[in-house]
Amino acid sequence: MMKLLLLLSLSILLFAEKNKDTCYTVQILSEKDTPKTRTTLLNQNYADGCKVMKIGRNQTVRCGCYNSSREAKKKLRSLYDEYTEAYITKTYKYRFKNMKKHQKKLPVKVKSEIDEKTQCYSVEIFNRYKTDENMEYISTHNFPKSCKEMDFGDKISLRCGCYKSKDDVLNEYLRLKEQYKNTIIKISEIKAFKENRVDNDLYLKKIAKLEAFIGELKETIRQQELYIENMDDVEEVQENDSGVTIDNKTKKIIASKKVKKLKPTIKKDVPLKDEDVGEEIILEDMKFDDEDEVVNTEAEPESDLEVIEDSKVIEKKKHLFNSYFLSIESGVAMDSSFENSGSDIGAEIGYYFNKNIFMTLNYQLTNLLDANFHYMATSLNYKFDKIWSMSPYVGVLAGLGSQYSAGDSVLIGSQIGLEINLVSTLDIYTDYKYMKVDFSSSTVVHDGEHDINIGLRYHF
Repeated sequence: MMKLLLLLSLSILLFAEKNKDTCYTVQILSEKDTPKTRTTLLNQNYADGCKVMKIGRNQTVRCGCYNSSREAKKKLRSLYDEYTEAYITKTYKYRFKNMKKHQKKLPVKVKSEIDEKTQCYSVEIFNRYKTDENMEYISTHNFPKSCKEMDFGDKISLRCGCYKSKDDVLNEYLRLKEQYKNTIIKISEIKAFKENRVDNDLYLKKIAKLEAFIGELKETIRQQELYIENMDDVEEVQENDSGVTIDNKTKKIIASKKVKKLKPTIKKDVPLKDEDVGEEIILEDMKFDDEDEVVNTEAEPESDLEVIEDSKVIEKKKHLFNSYFLSIESGVAMDSSFENSGSDIGAEIGYYFNKNIFMTLNYQLTNLLDANFHYMATSLNYKFDKIWSMSPYVGVLAGLGSQYSAGDSVLIGSQIGLEINLVSTLDIYTDYKYMKVDFSSSTVVHDGEHDINIGLRYHF
């Protein structure tokens, strides 16, 4: 009896110790345990280190067994392209100890024979749901020339090569596996590689928007050129000997007239005043020939004050003309921990209240390794006076951020930039932004990012 109690106690201790022996893993699928589910999941091809296991009443697919969450996060990034609902969890290490040997080898299934007339082996490197973000990802990245975009209903796939031989497709698989982690071998239809690239409404919409933007830009440039041409007719102030200002229009009128010098008659019997420095001219006694024409100078400004006021109006018009601007920018993006990097692209419209203070309304798309983020924000900025040919500025940002699976988040941040004027209406600039956000879900954790961009700014 004593031996039985000791054996039972030892078994309980060993079991408890085994339960404490846990690790981090990435769960990609979990479905109710049925014969059909077991058959379906066991016949699927998964990435290296993935295993189908029964947990409770479900059949679950988990990948990898890692001692730290950082290692599990790297695995999650490699799987997130194909399994958008994947997340990190904890599991017991013993679940991965009886993995079958074939699961550690190439996760490819080439036992099935193909119909050589209509089918071939191909290597799939990309398989996602057909969303705007995923379609944009395909259109903005360079894939091997042998790869073909294929439409499978609600999903889009990239498959490379069309091979009749298993050895050939395995060689292609090993070559692409080094660059694309979720690479697997598929059986494809030969005709799919002969058809033209699938047209997508997203591409057509982008082309239409681009053409509309180019049309608006051409019209803005045409109006700018007309404005500059009209500025040539605005008064060019010139002083004559008497200090009276004459604009271009008046000078043209004077030049077209034949004006004769007037010889006034002087009354000698009019006494001179002490303050007179010369003989008093009596205008009513002036004699004119019939053909003489007199230029009426009453319409001319009495002093330089009116000219100065007109100049202020012109300057004000110039300022209002260049108060609005459009900008486009692109650069690199890194999360707040500098562990996840990517790229960003953005556009903004802005307004100058004066030469130093301006505000913007901008949109930015950030593509990081594990997720895409959309930001809509406004900024208030102060631009310092020029240092050599550069104008530094600082500003604060506020707005909203959005991510497909993590939802929305409030955004606050700051920026610092440097602007250089290229021509009268075009600037080039570079800036650094830090944006604080709070995205947290089962698949995405993102609390801020650093952006370094370069862009062009058009004033209109």
